[in-house]
Amino acid sequence: RMFHDLDLTKRFNLDHSTMCRWILTVKKNYRPEVLYHNWRHAFNVAQVMFSSLVNSGWWEGLGPITCLGLLVACLCHDLDHRGTNNSYQMATNSPLAKLYSTSTLERHH
Repeated sequence: RMFHDLDLTKRFNLDHSTMCRWILTVKKNYRPEVLYHNWRHAFNVAQVMFSSLVNSGWWEGLGPITCLGLLVACLCHDLDHRGTNNSYQMATNSPLAKLYSTSTLERHH
């Protein structure tokens, strides 16, 4: 609904069913067992961004491409978060720590 209310679906010719599948795919890639960095958190962050864009008037100044990018970034910013921090990843020598030697979680998502 946020994308629709900002007229982004019409402006960028975003197909409704494609958008629904994309949002469901994003939701599926959040881990439900993670207590904080989960889909609910991502949706809340996107909702706050939407509210800020609408109520502050930022929407007009930032333009549609930036607003689209902000909403997408809010929804995706913690994808596949493990619920741990970088120190834990390094201490346990996790596969992510082996792949990304510094800023492990930031590089992963």
